[in-house]
This record gives sequence, structure tokens and C-alpha cells, in this order.
Amino acid sequence: IVAQCGIEIGDYSFIGDFVTIYDSNFHNIDPTHPPRIAPVVLGTNVWLGSRVTVLPGSKIGDHTVVAIGSTVRGDLPPRVLAAGNPAQPVKELEVPDGWHRE
Repeated sequence: IVAQCGIEIGDYSFIGDFVTIYDSNFHNIDPTHPPRIAPVVLGTNVWLGSRVTVLPGSKIGDHTVVAIGSTVRGDLPPRVLAAGNPAQPVKELEVPDGWHRE
């Protein structure tokens, strides 16, 4: 986890091995593209599988699961299984309010 401005991790969230979460890309691409610095928010009961990468400015909704090796860029809604590069919802999850992984 590399934080320059802020990373929020909700209660009951699981973070797998070799996950990377960045709130900055730390460099300019060229003079017209300054570094991207934006907070990252993981909701409550989020599960990031092994080797997931979360990029600056991403927001992951409550109860969402991100599949192994995916890259999160932008927003993911609550209660979905997301996969790919960039991660996209592939399945809705039926998770009741108040439930969390143990």
C-alpha cells in the first residue's frame, strides 16, 4: 500500500497477497500530463484477491469482490464480482446488509 494523499479501507475488508494499492502514479508522463494523485476508497466487506492492483482515484463499493490479478481503475459498484484489466462487474452478488466475511 503506497499512500501519498489517502487510502481508506472499510471494516471487514480482506486484502490478498501481493496486492498493490496506489493513490498516486508518482511521475509525469510528459509536460502536459502531471502526476495523478487521488484518494482510494475500499468500502465495507471488500475482498481483493491475490495480485490485484488498485490505481489512484478508484472507489470499490461495499461487499464487492475483485478477482485474482485484476486491475481496478475507476469505480466499482457495491455487491459485484469484478474481474479483468480494467476490472468490470461480471456477476451481481446477493449480500444482505450487515453480513461480513469471517
